[in-house]
Amino acid sequence: MSVRTSGSPNTRAPRSRLPLRLLLILIGLVVLAVVVDRAGCWIAQDRAAAKFQASQHLAAKPKVKIAGFPFLTQVAHRSFDQVSITARNLLVDSNGRQVRISTLQVELYGVQVSKDLSSATARSGTGRAVIGYPALSQSAGVPVDWAGNGSDSRGRVKATKTIKILGQSFSGSVSAEVVVAGRNTVEFAKPKVTVSGLGVPQIVTDQFAGLLPPLVLDRLPSGLSVRNVSADSDGLIVDLTAKNVTVH
Repeated sequence: MSVRTSGSPNTRAPRSRLPLRLLLILIGLVVLAVVVDRAGCWIAQDRAAAKFQASQHLAAKPKVKIAGFPFLTQVAHRSFDQVSITARNLLVDSNGRQVRISTLQVELYGVQVSKDLSSATARSGTGRAVIGYPALSQSAGVPVDWAGNGSDSRGRVKATKTIKILGQSFSGSVSAEVVVAGRNTVEFAKPKVTVSGLGVPQIVTDQFAGLLPPLVLDRLPSGLSVRNVSADSDGLIVDLTAKNVTVH
């Protein structure tokens, strides 16, 4: 009489656990690769933000986000699909004066980085700048505020002042629509002058109409140029565009 014996469970258990161990190892390697990739992306974003801060003389470091995954593959090719930059309190020149942009958001597309990593060229870019009324007031030298929507829905801005002409004081305001006039130039068109309850000569109207001088936004970052402008309760909203720009 023979007795058939089955294999001991202890001899089969390691075989059954082997695929699970391999799976866990693979998962661990994938997680490690993702962690390394994201760490590299974070370091690159931080360095790019520091460089942009230095080049634009910003008091605070901007936020830089590099889109796309995996990041290390993009590094190997020195090519990035999209880079986003958000900066605050940026000073730009305007007719010898300085205008403070409260918020600047820029999207750069098709970014190629130089071999020595000293510069990058973007195929195209878009952006939006917000110039608040405190900054406009400082630039114009008079209080400037929102005056509601205009006939073209772009919005109107208003400047107020008390001026003295021929020994007589006049308190009034001028409101105007905002328009793009030439490259990087924002003008205040269709002015309407109001002087409380008084009929005033043309010389007074001309004085108030000159309270809103054009904004020529020179030296915008990354070769951006003004495409459109409007006004709302937050300030001037300036839409920007760019092509084949170099970022140092």
